Amino acid sequence: MTYHNIACAAPVNGTDAAKVAEIVKSIEDNGWQGMPILVCDDILVTGCHRQAALGEIARKCDEGEYDDDMEEKMVNLLNDRGIAANVRDLMDDYYNETGECFTEFDHLALCFEGTWVEDYKDELREW
Repeated sequence: MTYHNIACAAPVNGTDAAKVAEIVKSIEDNGWQGMPILVCDDILVTGCHRQAALGEIARKCDEGEYDDDMEEKMVNLLNDRGIAANVRDLMDDYYNETGECFTEFDHLALCFEGTWVEDYKDELREW
């Protein structure tokens, strides 16, 4: 999924402007690093700050704040299909196996243990 697929996804918590600015700078300097933002349909499971940072980058592109080379780099990033992943199927599998509806995003290990998401557990504070 691209940034545009998740631009309007509802965050599960608020964001800190300083942290968002730090992520914007990191993305501008180093590109996208780490795991994709996880969404369940139109709700963020992870990545509220990263989504906000991408939104700021999109705004900067729209308002012409980048030089041509950086704008091309950032537009390509926003269109990268690896920015986000819909984990609805994984959450449905968890429900089918346990009968528990996963609504608490503070313990992702319960839902994503043994899946590709577990590869990123060291990056997830919620794990």
